[in-house]
Amino acid sequence: MNVDVRAFGSAEEFLAAYDPASPGCLILDVCMPGISGLELQAMVAARRVRLPVIVVSGHADAAMASRAMQAGACDFLAKPFDDRVLIERVRQCLAAVVRPRQDAAQR
Repeated sequence: MNVDVRAFGSAEEFLAAYDPASPGCLILDVCMPGISGLELQAMVAARRVRLPVIVVSGHADAAMASRAMQAGACDFLAKPFDDRVLIERVRQCLAAVVRPRQDAAQR
């Protein structure tokens, strides 16, 4: 599965550029300039955007991971992590989104 990657310098940049018609997987760092990753996750959820979210953090604790997962994150990774693990988690999240869309399109 080939995946196009787009990087944004802040949550505000992401929100300004995001196209809800484009499938994807949002990877958020808890500590981001301006709006935090967890705040962006809440904003995306409030807009009812069906975009899988993976949260990463260098200062993770069980409470933070639990908060992210309860808010709908498909995964939470503590830094440092193996890049291969992140890639596999992205593939899993994308597959979970793509399959239902394909099934709906076939119906």
